[in-house]
Amino acid sequence: MRAAGIALVALAVVAVALGLWTIGGPEQARSENRDAQRMSDLHAMARHVRCLDDQGLDLTAESPLCPLPEARSDPKTGAPYDISTPQDGIVTICAAFETAQTTRAPGFDAETGCLTVALGATD
Repeated sequence: MRAAGIALVALAVVAVALGLWTIGGPEQARSENRDAQRMSDLHAMARHVRCLDDQGLDLTAESPLCPLPEARSDPKTGAPYDISTPQDGIVTICAAFETAQTTRAPGFDAETGCLTVALGATD
């Protein structure tokens, strides 16, 4: 009877260990949550950039029609997201993701962690 109890406990420990190995445990879940927040932040910033462009404003301008997103920095490090204009009419907004990104979103490059925003035509 005692051997059966020990075997049952051992089986439970193995099951928990396999479960943690499969899903990564609590730290993996926290990393995935932060990455989801990063992706949400990139999209919010892209909407802001498009709004400014639609208003004919510079990307550094402020407009009551285009409120700044609340989160403009990394949820873990506090570092600001990288925003650049590699060419005229293109803005990239990048974040350092903690996990491999499998998100498929228009303009998002999972390898670089950058969301590319194509702005409208300018005069």
